[in-house]
This record gives sequence, structure tokens and C-alpha cells, in this order.
Amino acid sequence: MTYTQETHRVGYIRGNGCYFASETWWPGRTRSKKNALNKPISTSNIVDSHINLLNKVVITCTRAILPVYKTTNIAVLYEEAKLRPSEIELNQISQSYAARTTRLDPYHPLRIRAENITKAKEQNRIPDTRFARLITALPETEHINPLASPPWEIRESRAEAEARINGPMGRTKAQAAEDFKAFHAKIPRSDIQIFSDGSKSESKDGATGGGFVISQFDIQIAHYSFSLGINAEVFDAEATAAVAGAAKALTLASTKLATDLWIFLDNHEAAL
Repeated sequence: MTYTQETHRVGYIRGNGCYFASETWWPGRTRSKKNALNKPISTSNIVDSHINLLNKVVITCTRAILPVYKTTNIAVLYEEAKLRPSEIELNQISQSYAARTTRLDPYHPLRIRAENITKAKEQNRIPDTRFARLITALPETEHINPLASPPWEIRESRAEAEARINGPMGRTKAQAAEDFKAFHAKIPRSDIQIFSDGSKSESKDGATGGGFVISQFDIQIAHYSFSLGINAEVFDAEATAAVAGAAKALTLASTKLATDLWIFLDNHEAAL
């Protein structure tokens, strides 16, 4: 048998053969449903016989592809043929399909349906369709809207970013400090101001930490400090403090009185 024929048989098993369109017909080994007490329980889909038949097909094809003995261990057959047991393969195909669905355009009908299913799961509703069970089986992940920052838009240059954050741009520290005092005096007192900082202890094996102070109407309304351990860098503490300060400020009741939120930090790269 030639290498091309072997590759064709392996491809048949993986692609257009045993697992064709398995995203639509493979239900998984178990599913959730409610019992008489209206509590969720796990019930079997009774797929053992089907999995055994698929495994038999895979093993038969593998023995035809490889020059092996009838007594060769099944695990060795899978390893040499670069194949997996049917249940593992079917689960991977289903999970890949669910992951691709959640990565679709946010306005795609399937993506919208998947988000509705996720919201229903948060309300402790049991998924009642195969598609719903696939989506809810995925672990929680952060989703980013690709259209929020499309690649065809012109990105901000470093010089423009420095001008926006009022960076040094060739000024001395003394000049920058004087300019900041003049700028700070013009900020409306009703706006929320966050002063954040990060540092690393000078002692041996010192920890890195940061903190922030939030003020409004020239009154300190919140403050917080934290430690990131001995393996973090000062840059991490600076960025974490700024983000944590902004997150805290947005939860304050007085936020509705502010027009803008200002974050002041002394790390140029973290600001960029």
C-alpha cells in the first residue's frame, strides 16, 4: 500500500467518513434534565453501542493501514495511526464547533442564539436542545467584539497618544510638574480624579504592590492598596492600580455627578 492510500484512509476516518456532520448528530455521553423534584440530574444518552461500532471501524481501518499483528495493543494502533478513540474525536469536533460559533461576528444569528443560551444558563435554566448543550458545555471566556477596533481603521500613533495623555514630549520634570499644576486647576471639581501608583520594596525579595486614591469635590472618597507578590514588575503594579481605580470609581454613587473621569499616574509607558 502506498503512502497516498494510507493518508486517504486516515483522512476518510477523520473527515468525510465516520464523523461526517457529527456536530449535528453527536449528543454526548450524557445530558442534563430535571427530575420529578424539578432538580437537574444527569442522564445517559445510551451511546455505548454506537461508540463501539465506530471504534471497530477505526481499528479495522488502522489494521489495514499499518503493518501490524492482530495482537498489537489498541493504544499502539491509535498512536501509530495518529488517531483517537471515537468518543474523544466526537467530543473534540463538537467542542470545536461550539468554540467557532462563539467566535462568530456578534451580529451573526448563531452567535446571537448562543448568547441567549448563555444568559438562560445564568438563570439556572436547563438546556433543552443539542446546540444549547454544546454552547453551555464551553468554559466561561472573555469575548471581544472584533468590530470595536477593526483593522481597517487608522491606529493612533505614539506621538498622538503622548499628546492625548499629556506626556512629557521633551519637557523636563520641573516643566511637566508646573504644566500639570496649571492643568489640574482647570479640571471641574465635580469630575472624578484617580491618583494611582505602583512600586517595589527595596528589601531583599521585596514584593511589588500598588494602590490608588479617588477624590471628588476635593474630598477623598475611596482608597485601596494591594500586593502582587515578589514576581511582578513595577509596570504591572502601575497598570493594575490604574485599572482597579477606574473600576472602583465606576461603582461609586457619586459617579453620576461627574462629567469625566481622570486617571493620573507617573508611569509613561503604562499610560500609553
